[in-house]
Amino acid sequence: MAGGYKEFIIPIIEAGIGIFQMPCPEVLGWGGVDRKHIEYDLDRNNLDQDWIKDYPDLCATWARWTADRFQDYVESGYEVLGIIHVANSPTCGLDGVDEFPQVHFDLLDSGVSWDHLVFDELVQRAETPEEQKARGARGKGAFASVLREELAARGYDVPWLPYVISKPMEEQTDHILKSMRIKEKA
Repeated sequence: MAGGYKEFIIPIIEAGIGIFQMPCPEVLGWGGVDRKHIEYDLDRNNLDQDWIKDYPDLCATWARWTADRFQDYVESGYEVLGIIHVANSPTCGLDGVDEFPQVHFDLLDSGVSWDHLVFDELVQRAETPEEQKARGARGKGAFASVLREELAARGYDVPWLPYVISKPMEEQTDHILKSMRIKEKA
């Protein structure tokens, strides 16, 4: 399912609203778009690898960079309507998520193969944030939670709009567009 979700993106653009693409720390820190480190280097018996140890700092660096961009937009007169984030992600989730790298070991133990991983197979195994919390997940997203704290420290309070890969896209699109005041609330 590569590319943008046109059912979601087009209404935002048609409403005259700009979109700022935040950096993806997983792409930056896990070996590119294919996240090759996860497939080839992840070893539960060797967590003392630079790419694993450096990931929290990489996320914090990019969170500060993103907060700088956010602040620039606001100081230049733009209104930020919300931050859309992948709610059940170890990177872009906020609270009550499985942490990296444990979440990947759990997926491997459940039968996921990183060899030619098919996104749709991963989606079928993905829990909602509510399911993660009910199971006892207590982690914070490595990037989004730091960005939220950085924005709060600068005095910014912005709505965080969750996208959950395992929930129907139409339902989420409707909720997010209403939250951003693009679509009438029922």
